Amino acid sequence: LTLPTQQVQQGAPLSSGQNKWWLPFRSAADFEQAVARLPEQQRQRVMQEPLRKRARFLSFVHRVAAKGPVYENCRILAPDGQVLCTVDTKKLNWYVRRGLGKFEDG
Repeated sequence: LTLPTQQVQQGAPLSSGQNKWWLPFRSAADFEQAVARLPEQQRQRVMQEPLRKRARFLSFVHRVAAKGPVYENCRILAPDGQVLCTVDTKKLNWYVRRGLGKFEDG
C-alpha cells in the first residue's frame, strides 16, 4: 500500500482546501486503516482512483457494499427444471404463500 501523502508531496503545491484529501475520514491514518481492511480486489480498485477521489470513493464503497450475503441460494425452477433465478428465503416464501410455486428440498 503506497502512502497517499507521499504522492501529494511529490506533486505541485496544493491550496489549503485541497490538502485534506482523506476527508470524510478523520485523518490519513484512518483512511489507510479502512483501505487495509478491504479485500485485495477492492483495495486495488480504490487505489486506482486519483488521489483527490480515493477517500470519497472508499466512503462510497463502505456505504453501498453488501454487508452480508445478497442471496441465500434459493433457486426458483421452471416446470421443466431449468433454473430461473436465485433469491433469498423471504422472496421464496412470498411465491409459496401466493400459490405461485411450491417448496422442494434439494
